[in-house]
Amino acid sequence: MARNEGHVLTFRCYAYPGKSDGRKGYFAECIDADLMVWRPELPEAVKQMNSALQGFVDAAAAVSSSHDEFRDLIHRPAPLWPSRAKFYFHALRRALPRPVHRVGARTIVLDVPMAEPQVVAAQ
Repeated sequence: MARNEGHVLTFRCYAYPGKSDGRKGYFAECIDADLMVWRPELPEAVKQMNSALQGFVDAAAAVSSSHDEFRDLIHRPAPLWPSRAKFYFHALRRALPRPVHRVGARTIVLDVPMAEPQVVAAQ
């Protein structure tokens, strides 16, 4: 699950090469928010994942009326198979000696204010 450390939410994400519509590129996947993006270049995929996560967190903050509701909304883990299993596989490969390592996991950290949402009565 995304961890709230002070005012920072940490999401576990990773990127790996793959094809979309026959074109080579990179998938970036977040196992804590069940989000995935594809872009032709790795930096673009990471940037797009950052943008998707920011939009996800902003939308959850906009509709939640309490900190607990916000936490429940952002707790949306990806399925164990294949998403989380792939993440742990890539993390294990990254921990192995260099010749085996190709693409590793990346952690994307977003600085998200965690102030209590204000409840506004409808008029």
